[in-house]
Amino acid sequence: PTSIQRPTSRCAMVSLPSLAPSSAPAGRPKTTVGRKRSAADQQNEAIAGLCKTYTAATSKLLYAFAAIHEQDSSGSGDKVSSVEAALASSSRSVLLEKMAATLSSGVEKIVRSSDVSVRTAVLKDLRVRFRPREDPTLATVGCQAELEPPAKHPRHASDEAVPPPQPPPQPPPQPPP
Repeated sequence: PTSIQRPTSRCAMVSLPSLAPSSAPAGRPKTTVGRKRSAADQQNEAIAGLCKTYTAATSKLLYAFAAIHEQDSSGSGDKVSSVEAALASSSRSVLLEKMAATLSSGVEKIVRSSDVSVRTAVLKDLRVRFRPREDPTLATVGCQAELEPPAKHPRHASDEAVPPPQPPPQPPPQPPP
């Protein structure tokens, strides 16, 4: 059996910048080729990553809470027949309390924040999300909803000061002779 050997070379192979291997993960294309990202781009990317992580962690906690609560409530009707089942039930209760405390502490940090703009923005967003929906007023015939025409606003301040033209006054009617 003969083996094929590659010739070894002492000079380093120079690669072109466009052909150089990227440091980005294989699934994501490299977006900044040949230039540095600005500080704003880096900050936007970091904030987007933090928001994604926070949303994912909150969702996982909520799903885990629902699953453990379902397990705990489904077995609560039965009498505990063994020490092992009692310990499992107790550990589920401890986990539920820990998850509830974690989720509520996240809300508490926002509500008690010393930065007024954070509190205002979050509470405003919550008010918008949980505002009661108003159903459209249904018309009696012909269309789905009654819409009021938009209010007319003057285009210029001078338009507001000038009253609309009035028709000339009519002379009083004369009695027939």
